[in-house]
Amino acid sequence: MIPDMVSIFADPVRATDPFFQLLTDHTSVPVDQIRYIFLLSMGYPLGAIYRHGLAPSPTHIMSRHMVSTSIGLLFGLMCFGWVQMGVLFSVTGVCYAMLLLVPSKVVHIYTIVFAMASMSAAHIYRMMVDYGGWHLDFTGPLMLIVQRVTLTAFALHDGVARKEAQLNEDQKLMKLTEVPSLLEYWSYNYNFHTFLAGPTCTLKEYLNFVDGSNFKATPTQNGDGKIRTMYVHRVRRTRSGATCVVCSDHNTPQIAPLLSHTSGAGDTISHGQHPSP
Repeated sequence: MIPDMVSIFADPVRATDPFFQLLTDHTSVPVDQIRYIFLLSMGYPLGAIYRHGLAPSPTHIMSRHMVSTSIGLLFGLMCFGWVQMGVLFSVTGVCYAMLLLVPSKVVHIYTIVFAMASMSAAHIYRMMVDYGGWHLDFTGPLMLIVQRVTLTAFALHDGVARKEAQLNEDQKLMKLTEVPSLLEYWSYNYNFHTFLAGPTCTLKEYLNFVDGSNFKATPTQNGDGKIRTMYVHRVRRTRSGATCVVCSDHNTPQIAPLLSHTSGAGDTISHGQHPSP
């Protein structure tokens, strides 16, 4: 039964479960992990469309921000639902308010304290409700968001509250001289390229990616300039990632007995279960 749009909007996780359950039935991989892997894999074709359909240009900057953020939020809602995404919205919202309201001399301290406290509370809650479990939840993206909001606060502190002579070369390159717009901040935190699994970059690097200034022109034989391509690097990294997945899946049966052996004689530990006392 195909869910209607209202049910999909109200509960994206449950509404899309039947589709991912079909994959789970054929692979025996938990549905939450199947969903996560599927959405990560969708980043490849979507990234190609994003690169060529919205090529970096001054007229495409806002469109690239909006498209990237919208897809990332859709991925998040499909993985975690409204309640867990609401926690992430709260963290980024408070940290953005700090950028606007807290003096630049201390904004980095306030931000890192709040972000680390939020992450610690989330992990403690996870231990209380799912101790030893393997269920995917918002704590993964939250750890990435903590890195991003902290990097942004420190970059603003470097660019506004510190003198140029006090900065090293990296800080000079990545500093911010003004608070980013709300769209830039949300795009940085929720873009589909890095929201689910990273990697983390600085806000300056992300903005350079969006406007295309990180692509260096290289001369051709005819003397024309062309945008540097990354296809070879993408293929290599994809191949490396696939190799790691295959090796991990192949070695899981060999690793499991070792884990059960370390838990004590006759004890076994399965996903979501506690070791025997």
